[in-house]
Amino acid sequence: DSNSTIDIANNPKLNYASKYMDISYHFTCELLEDQSISLLHILLSEKLANICMKGLPYPQHDNLCSKIFGTKVTKGVED
Repeated sequence: DSNSTIDIANNPKLNYASKYMDISYHFTCELLEDQSISLLHILLSEKLANICMKGLPYPQHDNLCSKIFGTKVTKGVED
């Protein structure tokens, strides 16, 4: 989850779970260290990628569609 990712990025100690991180991880840690970027936790219900990867209930699907496309998606067929 994103909290674990943020914890690993903010505490770059090598451990068994993170010892095979690639160069982009180390680059990200450097950017965090010099405060060029900051990492924020995103609620599961707000992750836009979920619309492509999960079967979502209609209200959540509608909410994410409106964020992606900038308009409210209406349920059903218009007359």
